[in-house]
Amino acid sequence: MIANLPLLPSGVLRPLASTCPSATGVTGRVARQLTRAYEHLLPPALVCRALHDAEELARETGFPDLFFPVLAEEKVRSVSDFLSRTPDQHSRNG
Repeated sequence: MIANLPLLPSGVLRPLASTCPSATGVTGRVARQLTRAYEHLLPPALVCRALHDAEELARETGFPDLFFPVLAEEKVRSVSDFLSRTPDQHSRNG
């Protein structure tokens, strides 16, 4: 839920790796790698949102370190793919 996510004063989501106590080890590494990989393709707030969504889903499995890497990559890639298919619509709305 967005209400539970840590925000910067500007209202932008903080990066998962810097805000979640669980963002160490595998989770932190994956979050940092995906943030760097998509920094030129997506706004940071969208990457952070996708990472937080993936973390929430991974925690529900009971094995977050096992599932987070795959879920995070899939979530971030899905956002990127969606925006790349409809760039005109999103640039008019934003």
